[in-house]
Amino acid sequence: MAKKRNIEIKSIANLNK
Repeated sequence: MAKKRNIEIKSIANLNK
């Protein structure tokens, strides 16, 4: 679960970049 959340956060951060 934590890993899935990390991936989501990374995806959002990438979009924000």
